[in-house]
Amino acid sequence: MIKIKLSTILFIIAIIASNANAVFCVDFATLNVYEQMTNSKYTQGDNEIGNEIRNITNTIKSEIKQIENNNKTLLKNLKRAKEAESILALKKSFLLKQNNELQSINNNIKAN
Repeated sequence: MIKIKLSTILFIIAIIASNANAVFCVDFATLNVYEQMTNSKYTQGDNEIGNEIRNITNTIKSEIKQIENNNKTLLKNLKRAKEAESILALKKSFLLKQNNELQSINNNIKAN
């Protein structure tokens, strides 16, 4: 039979007890709670980042839409300006033609 000193047995029991306490320690029990809290904060942070990205995207889309509407208005105004320029050119041409005809009539009268 193996003889083991009482102090050795007590030492082994103390080691086993300390390991058992380590497994059931309060810190280990709260580890899951801290893990869940951390995951929750991480998810909340992800959600906040996602919301900010959505807000920025919506702002950009809104600005693009406003710029496109302004461009449509500018294109309409440009088209009207070109039409007005064309009408002015026709008017100028008509007036020059009328002036030439009047000048021709005036020259004929002076010649007779």
